[in-house]
Amino acid sequence: MINRLDELTMAQFVDLACGDYSLVGGDAVRASELVGEFQRVSNPSGYRAQLMECADRERRRARVVLYSVLVVLLSLDGEDDVRRILGDLGRKRLSTMDSERLRMQVEQLARSEKAAMERAEAERKDEEVRDAGTIRGEFYTEAAVLMRHFRMPIDFHAVNAEVYANLRRQAADDMRAMAK
Repeated sequence: MINRLDELTMAQFVDLACGDYSLVGGDAVRASELVGEFQRVSNPSGYRAQLMECADRERRRARVVLYSVLVVLLSLDGEDDVRRILGDLGRKRLSTMDSERLRMQVEQLARSEKAAMERAEAERKDEEVRDAGTIRGEFYTEAAVLMRHFRMPIDFHAVNAEVYANLRRQAADDMRAMAK
């Protein structure tokens, strides 16, 4: 089974990126890790942006859960606990409201956070709709650009994915340097 990016040829990596997980024993998580490693090597700033986006998504989910729990706590006469939690979160103004207004505000926060999470998920799903043919075509187009840039042929069946990722990053670095 494949454990590292340098164990894959680019042809195998493209298959993996297109959803063929047979090289990693059908392990979608391992496949995702390898694709992430490719992104980290080839586009470090883009990789960091993706990580930040994932962290934002998880923070949003955590807020939805938190406010949902606070709504339940209020319905179970846990108003003091809700006030303490809100105070700990820096929501001092909320923690000092009267009972009815506090309940309304916490319910509103729960609804708002859930709606924001659903909107972000819908936008993300719209961006992710790419079929295997599109992904494969993007890799081949990119390879053509890299071959022109470096003035050398790239054989997807011979070059490993880590070397290709480094070529991709080097070409991007070269283009940024020329733009200065």
